[in-house]
Amino acid sequence: IALPSGQVRARVKVGPGAQSVALDARRGAVWVAARSSGELVGLTTDTLAPLARLPVQSGTGAVAVDAQRRRLVASNFRHGTVASWALAELDW
Repeated sequence: IALPSGQVRARVKVGPGAQSVALDARRGAVWVAARSSGELVGLTTDTLAPLARLPVQSGTGAVAVDAQRRRLVASNFRHGTVASWALAELDW
């Protein structure tokens, strides 16, 4: 979305059940939890080009970036689990 006009600049299909978004400003990425397909999808912030697809269990609906600890964290309401990745170890 372009500010201050509020116009949508681009739309990207990431998978069914796209629910939650987390910004990794340090690496220029946005992470989207695709709940139904069981993936976390990484996109560039400038062009929304795909960076990575991380397989997770279906039902993963919340995603967050801990910029201080440089971790990506996702929770799964269906299975009652939490998963975490070191951002530096993601190969992209």
